[in-house]
Amino acid sequence: MDDSAWQQLCEQFPLAPADFRIERAEQRTKPGRPLQGGNRPVIALAFSPDSTSLAASGGGLIPGAADICVFDVASRELRNICRYHRMGVFNLAFDPRTGLLASSSHDYSVVLWALERDDAIFVVGGPDVGISRNAARFIGTRIIIADGMTFAGECATLTTIDLATRSIRVLFELDGDLGIGRLAVLPQEELLIAAIDDQRLPGPAEIRCVTLDGTERAHFQLEVSLYDLAALDARTLVATGSFGGGETEVLVLDAASGQVRARRTLGPEIGANVAGSPGGDRVAVAYDRGVEICGLKSLEPELHLPLADEHACSVAWSPDGAWIAVGTLERTVRLFDAKTGAEHLA
Repeated sequence: MDDSAWQQLCEQFPLAPADFRIERAEQRTKPGRPLQGGNRPVIALAFSPDSTSLAASGGGLIPGAADICVFDVASRELRNICRYHRMGVFNLAFDPRTGLLASSSHDYSVVLWALERDDAIFVVGGPDVGISRNAARFIGTRIIIADGMTFAGECATLTTIDLATRSIRVLFELDGDLGIGRLAVLPQEELLIAAIDDQRLPGPAEIRCVTLDGTERAHFQLEVSLYDLAALDARTLVATGSFGGGETEVLVLDAASGQVRARRTLGPEIGANVAGSPGGDRVAVAYDRGVEICGLKSLEPELHLPLADEHACSVAWSPDGAWIAVGTLERTVRLFDAKTGAEHLA
């Protein structure tokens, strides 16, 4: 992003996080060891649009500072550490248009980080807002913000903000303790898929698929308590969840009706994460102590990525299809070759 475009963005969004820092680290990870993903369990991962950088953070509902680490994928070098967030970070996303990094946090904020100029601004945020920000995604000039847990009578919304014009559109508003637990986007189709549930008493999730102008394309109830959600194309969703707190399952769903096309029981694990391949023909399922690359028809594993004694809590597939990143409860990031399954440790 050039100086004039950044200056215009700062004029449109004039509030900056207090005492934020972007540190230039330039530290290579020792050969044979995984990347160190910061000071929290790594539940948020994002590849840059060109797949050369990887951002990692986490912490969820846990109070305290949550750093964002940005790595060079090829060299495994820690390039930047972004410091501001006062509570856990749920989601990270790079803007394909500008290269800006967005972070959404339980501290009520979404921050845009301009890594190359060591600067940052709020898109939304402030200590008195009372709305946890569960996700931010980019489509064109717009950033989409999904609210999670709310406080002090606030209501969660799915909102788009045009970064070029600052035009704000609320696509829908939720009642009571309902919030958006997961958000998937299909930029080419300009579709948003939101998983909605009670943020304080998790139960079966409701799925809403809407366009950028708020037109509803689909609306259905899931039979599982949702852990994660990925949109592979306009017709296909992949979800993980459990029945009444029982065994974890992975489901391939029709995006229009919610009809189950394929399902597989993973076991008694608590939680599982999914990421679709760029081609939309495979899915990475991260759970317990490993990651499985599965086809969509049977969901049977085609490739296994071992994690030894670490536990997966996030997964991301690079836009070029070459890499799979796994965030762990042990605060590491594991990088794997998506074709061979070999871990990138050198």
